[in-house]
Amino acid sequence: MPNLRTYTTEAVILRTSPIGEADRLLTLLTPKLGKIRATARGARKITSKLGGHLDILTRSTLTLNKGLTLDTITSAEMVETFITLKNNLTAVSHAIYMAELADAFNPLDSPSETSYSLLLSGLRALEGESDPEMVLRFLELRSLQISGFSPELMHCVECSERILPAHHFFSPSSGGVLCSSCKPTLPYLIPLSVDALKVLRYFSTNSLAASLKIQAKPSLKKELATLLGSTLRYVLERELRSSTFVRLMDHKNTQANELAVARTSS
Repeated sequence: MPNLRTYTTEAVILRTSPIGEADRLLTLLTPKLGKIRATARGARKITSKLGGHLDILTRSTLTLNKGLTLDTITSAEMVETFITLKNNLTAVSHAIYMAELADAFNPLDSPSETSYSLLLSGLRALEGESDPEMVLRFLELRSLQISGFSPELMHCVECSERILPAHHFFSPSSGGVLCSSCKPTLPYLIPLSVDALKVLRYFSTNSLAASLKIQAKPSLKKELATLLGSTLRYVLERELRSSTFVRLMDHKNTQANELAVARTSS
C-alpha cells in the first residue's frame, strides 16, 4: 500500500527562516495544496543535500512527510532557479515583493492554481527584460482580483453610473472609481487620470505578456503605484515590508533613466 503520510509537490519557496542550529522553516506556494509551511531538517548544514534546492524564490519539486503540526521536507530538486533574476538587485527586490504579496493573499491550505501561475509568470517576466514596475502593478491588480477584492473600474461606486473617459477619483475604502459628478464625504480620495483608468482596465482583462507591451511614462507608473498601493494597504490593513525598498529602487532607476535621456538629448 502507498505511504499516505508522504506526498510530492512542486512549490515556489516564498520565505525561509532558521530553526535551531541547522533546520529551516519554509513557507511554500504550491499549485494543488495552496500555501503550506514545512520544516527542512539539517538544511542549513554545509553537507546538506537539500541546500540550494530550498533557496527563496526557487521553484522545486519536494517530497514531504506529514506531521502533526508541520510537514517535513525529506527531498528536494530544483526546477527553476531564476538565477538571472537573483543576480540583479532591482529584479530580486521586485521578486521578493511578489513573494511577499503571494504570501499575504494566500491563506494556508487554500489551493489556488491561478495564484501559483500568476507568481510564476511574474518571476519569469523579471528574468527577461520586462519593466519590473509594470510587472508588479499587474500582479497587484490580479492578486486583488483573485482574492475577491477587485476594484470597480467600470461603474461609479457611489451612483453606479458607467464611468466614461474623464478625470475621476479613486477610493480604496469604497473599492473603486468615483465619477466626477459625485461629491462623496470620504476620508481619502485619489485623483484618477484617463490613462491610469485605461491601464487598470487593460490589466484586468488581458495577459501579463500583452499588458507588458504598454509603454508607460514615469508619471503614469507613479500614479498606478499610488492607486494600487493604497488599495493593498486598505485590504491587507498593513504595508508589505519590502515595499519601501522597492519604491527606493524604482525611484533610483527613474532618476538614472531621466539622466540618460538628458545626456542623449544634450
